[in-house]
Amino acid sequence: MSNILVLTIFFLTSVILSTIVIRNVLHVAYSLNLFDLPGERKMHTATIPRLGGFAFLPVLIILSLFYVGICLSEGTEPISDQHVFQHLFFISGGILLSLVGLKDDLIGENYRFKFYVQLFAAILLIASGAMLTYWGGILGISFVPTIVAALFTIFLVVFITNAVNLIDGIDGLASGLCMFSLLVFVIINWICGDLFHAVVAIIAIGSLVPFWYFNVYGKVDHETKLFMGDTGSLVLGFILSYLLICSCQSAEMPTIENRFPYLFIGLSSLFVPMLDVVRVFFIRFMNGKNPFLSDKNHFHHKMIRFGLKPYNSMMFIVFTSIFFIGLNTVLVLLGININIILLIDFVTWFLMHFVLSSIIKTKETSDK
Repeated sequence: MSNILVLTIFFLTSVILSTIVIRNVLHVAYSLNLFDLPGERKMHTATIPRLGGFAFLPVLIILSLFYVGICLSEGTEPISDQHVFQHLFFISGGILLSLVGLKDDLIGENYRFKFYVQLFAAILLIASGAMLTYWGGILGISFVPTIVAALFTIFLVVFITNAVNLIDGIDGLASGLCMFSLLVFVIINWICGDLFHAVVAIIAIGSLVPFWYFNVYGKVDHETKLFMGDTGSLVLGFILSYLLICSCQSAEMPTIENRFPYLFIGLSSLFVPMLDVVRVFFIRFMNGKNPFLSDKNHFHHKMIRFGLKPYNSMMFIVFTSIFFIGLNTVLVLLGININIILLIDFVTWFLMHFVLSSIIKTKETSDK
């Protein structure tokens, strides 16, 4: 069976299964009044369920383990014992994050406890041997010692998980950004010949498609509107972290194709949420506020203040992410040093926010 056919089958199956799960989540949420209530820091004004992310992990577990079972029984696909071992540890960490996210969505949870669970989930990946020993030339570094790789991997997993969680502020934004990032990992692993992780990524995309539709186009009065909540955003961040690490491990294979700096391209697909977290944390720190407490300084809040409607803000931010992915891929293919590209990215990001802030300040001053 061709790789394209395998990916297509698992994508479509994931879309169907996720749709079934989400419809059942909607029924339960509206029946039991499990709603996300409007508030000062919320963008919505209606009571809307926020358990949509509950579909992501079960769909991924069911279909990815089904694929593992097929591969092991047929012995036709190149799936290693290491892949299976790492995947089981990943599932364990994902379940922990899903449970703490579910509790937070239902009754609330202290941010410190969520942070500790994220640390433990990251350590589970380290224990399975999934860590970033290969840096792809970023900062002039190719390979690092195991202890450095372990510490950096833990930091990156927690960072990415929080970045996805914190950018989930308007309809379709977090899921839209994650779908394009996952698509990058499908392509990376397909090029590397790592069909297993390409399948994992395509399953994750399939689970997001119906959610994105219900999240963006669902109607409250039709009981089809819902949010992903922490149940979904924490799991999505962890999935992306896991795929980033595995993609970079695949990039260590000594072939011409795998000399491509995959770590940097993978990170490029996450630049928008990651850089936004850095910017927001810096603003909170400079204002003497707890960097882990919510406010309205995120990218999507800025676009709303700029004058865009939530849907247009979501589209603008998603296309900003696509721009960075495309720009960095083209520059890498042209042979530009990735550290120079990184500098270009930072300057571009800074200038974009400087211009936006200047326009917003002028606009708000004239409105007074």
